[in-house]
Amino acid sequence: MKKEREKAFLKNLIFFAVFLVGAVLSITFLVLREFENWVEYQISISIMVTIIFFMGFFFFSALHYVIRKDRSP
Repeated sequence: MKKEREKAFLKNLIFFAVFLVGAVLSITFLVLREFENWVEYQISISIMVTIIFFMGFFFFSALHYVIRKDRSP
């Protein structure tokens, strides 16, 4: 059971790292790019927010495996 939890934790941690890099790159893109129109700006913000939400999901999923207590007798 413990091995299973470690595997799930590492999987979620890897996804968290990938989405963290994506969030940093999208914020950098948003700050450094000069947008031609409002639609490009809105699309970029939507993608950035989606990436950040996924990053938060995988962070808390990984955290769940760290603080979860083993309830088996």
